[in-house]
Amino acid sequence: MTDLNPATRVADASADEAGFALRCGDIEIDRATRRLRRQGQALTLGSRAIDLLLALIDGRAQVQTADALRAAVWPDRAVGDNNLRVQMTHLRRLLGEHAILYRSGRGYQLLAAVHDVAPQQAAPDLRPGNLPEALWPVLGRDGLLAELALRLRPGERPTLAGPGGAGKTALALAAAAHAAAAFADGTWWVDLAALRDSSQLPHAVASALQRPLARENAMEHLANGLAGQCLLLVLDNCEHLLAAAAALSDRLLHTAPTVALLATSRLPLRSAGERVIGVPPLSLPLEGDTDAESARASGAVAVFEARARAGDPRFRVTPTNAGTVVEVCRRLDGHALAITLAAALVPVLGLNAVRDGLAERLRWMQRAAPGSAAPQHLSLQGTLDWSYELLNPAEQRLLRCLGVFTGRFSLDAVAAVAGTDAAALARPLESLMVHGLVSIDSAGLLGTDEAVALHTMHESARLYAHQCLVSAGEADAARGALGRHLVTRLHQPLAHRSATPTHATKTLMRLLPDAQALVEWATVADPPLAAHLCSRGADLWRQVGQHALVRRLAAPLLARPVTEAERGLRIELLLSLCLVDFELEDRNAVLVGAAEVLTLVGAADEVADPARLTQRGMALAWQANLHATSRQPALSEALYEESLALFRRAGNARRVREMLSNLGWVLQAQGKFDAARQVLNEALDLAVADGDDWGQMVCHENLGELELALRSHAAAAAHFEREAVLARRRPDMFRLAYAQAYLGLACAGSGDGARALAALHEALQIATRHGFARMQVEACSALAVAFMGLGEPAKGYAALCAARRWRARHGAATNELFDALERDVEQRARHDLSDADCRRAQAQGELLTPDEATAWAAEGGGTAPPLKPPARSPAAAPSST
Repeated sequence: MTDLNPATRVADASADEAGFALRCGDIEIDRATRRLRRQGQALTLGSRAIDLLLALIDGRAQVQTADALRAAVWPDRAVGDNNLRVQMTHLRRLLGEHAILYRSGRGYQLLAAVHDVAPQQAAPDLRPGNLPEALWPVLGRDGLLAELALRLRPGERPTLAGPGGAGKTALALAAAAHAAAAFADGTWWVDLAALRDSSQLPHAVASALQRPLARENAMEHLANGLAGQCLLLVLDNCEHLLAAAAALSDRLLHTAPTVALLATSRLPLRSAGERVIGVPPLSLPLEGDTDAESARASGAVAVFEARARAGDPRFRVTPTNAGTVVEVCRRLDGHALAITLAAALVPVLGLNAVRDGLAERLRWMQRAAPGSAAPQHLSLQGTLDWSYELLNPAEQRLLRCLGVFTGRFSLDAVAAVAGTDAAALARPLESLMVHGLVSIDSAGLLGTDEAVALHTMHESARLYAHQCLVSAGEADAARGALGRHLVTRLHQPLAHRSATPTHATKTLMRLLPDAQALVEWATVADPPLAAHLCSRGADLWRQVGQHALVRRLAAPLLARPVTEAERGLRIELLLSLCLVDFELEDRNAVLVGAAEVLTLVGAADEVADPARLTQRGMALAWQANLHATSRQPALSEALYEESLALFRRAGNARRVREMLSNLGWVLQAQGKFDAARQVLNEALDLAVADGDDWGQMVCHENLGELELALRSHAAAAAHFEREAVLARRRPDMFRLAYAQAYLGLACAGSGDGARALAALHEALQIATRHGFARMQVEACSALAVAFMGLGEPAKGYAALCAARRWRARHGAATNELFDALERDVEQRARHDLSDADCRRAQAQGELLTPDEATAWAAEGGGTAPPLKPPARSPAAAPSST
C-alpha cells in the first residue's frame, strides 16, 4: 500500500545517501527516513517542503533558479511560482526568516550552515495512512493544537466545531499528522463534503481505508473489521451527516474502542464520549494597537502576512502599513478563510485596494484549499451557501431578516422586522448561534449592563444575509418595518431628556447607524419615513458631533415641495435642524428654518393646538437666540418672553424651563443680575426636580456665564464643571466643548493655569474634531488669557492672533466678554514684549493651526497670580432650545 502521509512518507534515496544525516542550522535531517528533529524533538513538514529543503542543501549555498527548484520538487508536473513560494514560506518559518535569501532575477540561496553529522539509526516508519498534504502551516492556533495533542489518543472522540471557514480542516490535518506516530494501524482521512446520502458514510470510510465492505449492514461490518485496531479516523465536514457520523462514532466506541475518531463539523455530533473543541476566530490585536510587532503576534495578522508573502516575498507588516492590515483583519472579524482570501489578493491589487474592496469579499475565490476542493472551502460565498442550506425555512427567514441591520441588534427590533414576537425567535436564533452566524455581546451574556442584550453577526455573514434578503425580494418590506420601529424608539429623547444615561447613550445611540442607512434608502423609497427618522435622530447625531451628517441627510428632504399631509413632518425636521445649524454657526440657515416654521404653523391667534403652540414658540426662541448673539439683548428678551407665554399656553413644562433659562441669560447680558439669577435658579430647580439633564446643563451654563460677568471665577468654575459632568454623561460633545472652554477661562481668571490648560486642551480637541468653529475661537482666546496669566506673553499674543484669524475665516460671532479679554491680552503683550517680539508672535499666530494650539494646551503650565479681569461683559451666547 502506498503511504501518503507527508509526515512519514519515505522517498527513494541513493545507496550512498542511505542513513546519512545532515544538520541545517539547528535542524537535523535524516535523508533515509526524511525525518526532521530540533534538539531531539521531532518536527512535521510536508513532503514537498522536504524535497525543496534537500534541493537547496544539495546546491551547497549556490544560487538556484526557480525553474531548477521546481524541476527538483515537482519533476512530474508543471507548477507556478505560487507553489514554490508557499513551500519557501514553510521553510523560512522552520529555519528562520533570513535562512533563505531571494536574489531578484536570479533565484534562491540557502544561507543557513550545512554540516554532516552522525547517521541516524532509526528505521523508517512505514505506518499506513492517507493524510493529504498540507498546503499551509497552521498559524495562530498553538493553544488548540496543544489541546488536540492531548486528546488524539486511542479511543478518544474529539470534534472540532465552528463556523464555516474557521480553519477546522487545516487544524485537523495538522493535529492528525502530529499524532500519527501514536497509531500503529495508521491515520486515515475521509472527506464527507461530497456525500449527500447518509447511508453512503460507511462505504466512504471503507474506501478511504482501502477495505472491502458488504452492501448489507455496512456500518456493522465496518466496525467489526476495525475491532482491535489502533488507528485514527478523521471525518472532515460532518455537519450535513450528523446522525450518521454520530451513529458510526457510537458503533466504533462499542466494537472498536481503540479507534480514535476526530471529526470536523459546524455542529457537534452529540455522540457518546464526544469532546467538543470550539474553533474561534483568529486572535486580533488589542483595540487601538497598531504597532507592527504587537500586531504580528496576533493570529489574524500572522496568517495575513504569511499568505500575502506566499504570493510576493517582498510583503511585510511594517510600522507604516500595520494599521491597514489590522483594520482589514478586524473588518474580517478574524475569520480564517476571509483573511486567507484577502491576503491572496494583496500581491495582485495592493493592500489599500484590498481594504477598500472588502464589500466584495463574497466574490473572492481561492484556487485550492487544504484537504479539499469543495465549493465551501473555496470562497466565502460557498461556505455561507453551505451554512444556509443546513438551516430550516424558519431559520433561513430569520437570517434574511438580520440582513437589514448594519451592526448590533436587539430582539425587539428583529421581532419588528420579522413581524412576530420575540419569544417566537428564540429557537431559530439559537440555531443561528450554534451555526456560528450570530453571537451575543458580552454585556448581554454576563448581565453587566442595564440595557437589553444585543446580538451581532460578523460582517461577512451580514453581507451574505443582506444579499439573501435582496434576492428574496424582501428588502424593502424589511427596511420599512425597521424604519417604523426606529421612529418609535427614537421619539423618547425628544419627548423627555432623561437623566438615565444607560438608556439614552447605550441603547439609543446604537440605533443611529441603522437610522442613517434607512434615511438614505427612504429618501427615495419613502420620503415621509425618511423625514421622520432624520428629525428623530438629529438630536442624537448632534450629541455625538455628527452635525454634518444630519445636514447631508436632510438636504434632499428639504428640497422636496411641502404637501399638506407632510406639513407636520417638515416642521419637526426644520426645528431639529435649527439646533444643528446654530451649533455650526450657520445663522442664515437658522433664520430661514425658523421663518419657514412660523409660516407653516400660522399666527399665534390662529393656533390652539398645544403641539403647534410649542412649535411656534420654538421658532421664536431660535430667532431670539440669534438676536442675543448679535448683541441685541432687548429684542431677544421680548422674543423669549413671547416664547415663554406660548409654552405656558401649551402646558409644556420642559420648554417653560428652557425659556426661563434663556431669559435669565439675556437678563444678565443687560446687567439685570439679580433678576437673572432668580430666573436661572428657578429653572435649575425645576430641571433637577424633573431629572432633566439637558435643562440642568443649560442652567449651569448660564449661571456660570453670569458669575464670569460678576468676576466670581470660583463660582463660575463650579457651574461649568457641573455642566461638563452632565455633558459627558449624555454625552453631548458641543456642550462638553463649551463647558471646558469656559471652565478654562474661569480657571485662568482665578490664576489656576494648569487646570485652565487641561480644560482648554479638551475643548480644542473636541471643537477641532467636530468642526465647532465658535468653540475653537473662544477656546483659543481663553488659551491666550491662560498663557498671559502663566507669564508667557509671547504664546498668549500668538494664541490671540490665531483666534482672531480663525474668527475672521469662519465668520464666527463675537461678544463683549471676549472682546474685553482680548483687548486686555493685547495691551499686556505690547507692554511686556518688544515690538520685534510682538511681530514674531503675531507671525506665529497667523500660522498657528488648531492642532498646534491643542498641543500647546497639552504642554501644561503652573499656577500664576490671578489675572486682573476686564470690566463686566455679558455672556458669550444663549443656550439653545
